Amino acid sequence: MTTTSTKTKEKVATPTLNPTSPTSSTPPVTSDSKLNPDTTEPTPQTSFKATLHPYTLAEKLALVMKAIPKKNPSHPIFLNLLVEADKKTQTLKLTAFDLRTCITTRCPATVEQAGTWTVSAKLLESMVKTLSEEPITLAVNPTSQQVELISNLSIYHLPGRSPSDYPALPLLPAVSPLTLPASAFISGLSVLIAASKDEKKPILNGANFRLEEKLFSIAATDGHRLAAYSHKLTSPVLPQSSQPSKTSDTKSEKAFQPIELTIPTKDLRDLEQIIDSEAVETVSLYYDISQQKGSGSVVALEIGNRETTVIARLLDGTYPNWPDLLPRTFERTFTLNRHAFFNAMERISILAEQSQDPEKTVEVDIDVAHKEMRLKVDTPTAGSGREAVGIERIKGDDISIAFNAKFLLDGLKAIASEQVQLRINSNSTPVVLESVGNLRFRYLIMPILVSQPQN
Repeated sequence: MTTTSTKTKEKVATPTLNPTSPTSSTPPVTSDSKLNPDTTEPTPQTSFKATLHPYTLAEKLALVMKAIPKKNPSHPIFLNLLVEADKKTQTLKLTAFDLRTCITTRCPATVEQAGTWTVSAKLLESMVKTLSEEPITLAVNPTSQQVELISNLSIYHLPGRSPSDYPALPLLPAVSPLTLPASAFISGLSVLIAASKDEKKPILNGANFRLEEKLFSIAATDGHRLAAYSHKLTSPVLPQSSQPSKTSDTKSEKAFQPIELTIPTKDLRDLEQIIDSEAVETVSLYYDISQQKGSGSVVALEIGNRETTVIARLLDGTYPNWPDLLPRTFERTFTLNRHAFFNAMERISILAEQSQDPEKTVEVDIDVAHKEMRLKVDTPTAGSGREAVGIERIKGDDISIAFNAKFLLDGLKAIASEQVQLRINSNSTPVVLESVGNLRFRYLIMPILVSQPQN
């Protein structure tokens, strides 16, 4: 990002995050068109005055603070919130933007004067947290250009800056959204347990979304394991574009090509917390298939009834073709109570983590005759442990196999069903943990080869 300066103030150059060209035949919908230089709407009045409840404001501030940089930003304006008082809707709109992620939310307020200004995000949040239950008033002092925070007998003047210093906000793709139940979206985010944290593999630092005609899937992998979740759609997905079709061939228009998006882990974790705190029923995903692939591609997600919107820049690159990594058939399938399996693994993993073995191995023996799975860990310094878990249903014969204890425990944590299936071909090929029931969650893990003691 580059900056330009004048004698009176600094100004941030317009970022290249807009997914839709301003010359598009379909006018783009913006998250804040009044601040976007590509629009013709007039700049709003800078002064504003609004009264609202501090508890409501504190809740909304917690959402947008996720897009405020925690370290020194490239420009100090990114430490400010963009605050817009809307007299028509009687709401206060809060926006935070760090050039990668833009979060916007609204809270109810009594707006006496409409306008827009920016204010220090951390100062405002810290002050609001300490206030009593009495209503507060936020107003811009036109002389000092500071934001006044008035509560009962208290008054504070917080540093602010003109909205003209704030960067242009990314555009909300002008397409129809795919709306999902919030519960399904949250269940899908359980795959993040397998997402990579290795910055040398940036494309794996997120989750891959696949939109097929009647199926919505999310997957994540770090190269050692893979987690995938699928949700059947009640109505078919149609590819959405803000650009007019260049072909008149109706057959080619109807041919559906799966849409793939890779969204950063941080943005998805933020979404998870927002959905949980807002207690919403739906999540709407906006993606324009006509936008050019690359570092400027974005996806927008609306939480609930348009109260909160997150626009995130997609990860650039080709994600592994993960459906081909999942085995289609298995020689052995063992169904177990997930809670019993998880509790046994949680206990025995304590010893495995103390082992000098870099793989932190837990050995698993399947005894078909006794309908039992036995877990074993031996360490030279922390002792040894044995656990037995009953097997409820069996397909196949005995097998001895070993896993990284943490990876296996992570998979069991992510599965929400009462029962879990352990699906195995051999002790040297991929193994899949799978949920049982309506939830379609699969967790692929590679076994660890353990040398057998010599007789």
